Amino acid sequence: MEYRPKLRQNYSGIKRLKYYEPNRRRSFTEIIDWSIWNFLSHLEIRFHCQSDIVLEDVFTSLSGSPHLIHLTLLHQYLLESSDIRNTVSWLDIELLHLKAPQLEYLNIDFAHIKISNYEVNNIRHVLPARTVTKAIFDNDKIDTSWVFYFALKYPNLHHLEFKNNGTIYGTREAYYEKTYEKDIRLLSTLDQFFPCLKNISLDPLNYNSWPFSIFYDTLRHFGVNVERAKIRVIHWDRAWTRSLHSCVEFSPKSLRVLWADFGHESVNPAYKGQIPSILPLYPCLVELHFMVVGGIEIDVMLDKCPSLRLLDIHFSSVRISEKPNHNPHPLQRLNLHNLRTATPIFKYLSFRCKQLLFMKLEHVEFEISESTKNREIFIEMPYTQLDTLILYSIGTYRGFVKHFVIKQEDNIDVSQLDLTNQQQPIRSSWYHICKGETKHFAWELGKREVEYAQRFFQDVTNFDSDENKIMGYSNISYSSSLKKDWKSDLKYGYFSLRVKSVKGYHLDKEELLEKSYSLPIMYLPSVQ
Repeated sequence: MEYRPKLRQNYSGIKRLKYYEPNRRRSFTEIIDWSIWNFLSHLEIRFHCQSDIVLEDVFTSLSGSPHLIHLTLLHQYLLESSDIRNTVSWLDIELLHLKAPQLEYLNIDFAHIKISNYEVNNIRHVLPARTVTKAIFDNDKIDTSWVFYFALKYPNLHHLEFKNNGTIYGTREAYYEKTYEKDIRLLSTLDQFFPCLKNISLDPLNYNSWPFSIFYDTLRHFGVNVERAKIRVIHWDRAWTRSLHSCVEFSPKSLRVLWADFGHESVNPAYKGQIPSILPLYPCLVELHFMVVGGIEIDVMLDKCPSLRLLDIHFSSVRISEKPNHNPHPLQRLNLHNLRTATPIFKYLSFRCKQLLFMKLEHVEFEISESTKNREIFIEMPYTQLDTLILYSIGTYRGFVKHFVIKQEDNIDVSQLDLTNQQQPIRSSWYHICKGETKHFAWELGKREVEYAQRFFQDVTNFDSDENKIMGYSNISYSSSLKKDWKSDLKYGYFSLRVKSVKGYHLDKEELLEKSYSLPIMYLPSVQ
C-alpha cells in the first residue's frame, strides 16, 4: 500500500490490474484514487477483508477509469468472518453501469438482495447495458425478479453464468406451475429473453430454493438458440424426469457443446439406467461431457448424438444396450474417467467408430469377469488407428495393474481398414510403471524380462486363493513400486490393448513417444 502511488507513476500505461485484498479492516477500494488510473481497461479485485464491502463507494470511484471494460469483484470469506456476506442490489448495478458505461465483461460473486414487487415495476424502465456480452453472478438469492432484471438489462449477452459460491446443497429443479404461476407470467411479459445468448453455465447447488428449470423453460418459450450449455441437475424429487427434460432440452439445431452433471441416480432408483434415453436427439452436438453416478448405455448416447466428435464420461458404469446399433459413427475422441466398464465395449466402439483418433482411460475399473485366470485384461480394437492413447490407473477388483502391453500391427495399410482374413504380424511392447526419484515413469521391459513375464502369466499356480480375494474399488490405492520390484508387481496382472496402430501413447501420465496429441474438433454446419 505504501508503494502503490509509485507503481502508477513509474508505469503510467498500466491497462490491467489484478489485486488481492489482504485481511485488513480498511479496504483498498476506500483509499485508492482511480482518477490517475485513466488507462485501466481490466480490473480484478479479490477481497479478503473482515468488513462489509460497500459497492456504492467502489462503483462511484470507478468513474475515474473511463476505459474500463472488464470488471471482476470476488470475496474470499474467512472462518472468523463467516457471518459477513456481502451483497449487491440492482441499484448498485445501475450505478456501476452509470460510472463505467463501456463495460463488456462483469463478474460479481456477491449475494443478491431480493427485489420487491414494487421495484419490479421500476425495473421495466431500466436503460439496457448493450455493451455487456458476458456476465457471471453468484446464484445465491437469484430468483425470477433477478432473471427478469438481467433479461432487460443485458439484451446482448452472449455468455451468462450463475455459479456456486462453494456451498453444496441439494436443490429441487422440478416445480409445480400453479406454485410459480406468478413467476412464469412475469417472465412471459418480456418482449425478448436473452436473444443473443449462446453460452450458459448454471450450477444450482446452493441454499437457493428457486428452481432454475424455470429459466430453461423460458429459454425454450422464447426460442433462444444456445450453442454451449453447462448444467447441473440434482434429482431429489418425484418429478425428477420433468426437471431433467426441462434442463437438457435446448434447441437441437443450435446446440454444439453440452456439459451435463446429473449427480447420483441412486437418489431416485426409479429412473436407474434411463438417463441417456431421456436425452433429446441432438443432430448437431459435437462435444458431450457427461457425469452421473449410475449406468450409461454408450451406444444410446452415440445414437442420440449422430455428429458427436468428443465424448467425455465420468463416474459411471458404462455398458452396451441389449440391441445396439452398428451404424458408422464419426466419434474422434473418447475420454473415460473414474468409472467401471467391460472389455466388449471397446471392440464395439472400434467397429462403429472407425474415425477414433484419441482415447484416454483414467481411473477405470473392469468387471470381475473381465480378467482371465492368468490375470490379463484384454481389450481388442481391430479397426482402430489411434494418434494418441493415454492409460492411467487401470484396475480390477484385485487392485491396479502395474504392467501394460501395447500390441499393434507391424504393416499398416489404411486401405485395409476393414477386417480381412489375412493375419497381420503383431508388434508387442511391455511396460512396467515405476517410481522414480521425482516422478513415475514407464520402463520398457527387455527381451529377457518379457519372456519371464510371459512364463509367469502362463503358470496359473502363481495366483493362489488368498490373492484372489475381492477388494472393494473404494479401498484400492494407486501407488507405484521401484523398478527393481517389477517381478513382484506381476501378481497384480497386466492390461493388454491391441489396436491396428497407435502413433503415440502415455502411461501413468508420462510421455513414452514424443508425438503431438492435439486433435482439432471438426464442427459441422447446421443440419437441415
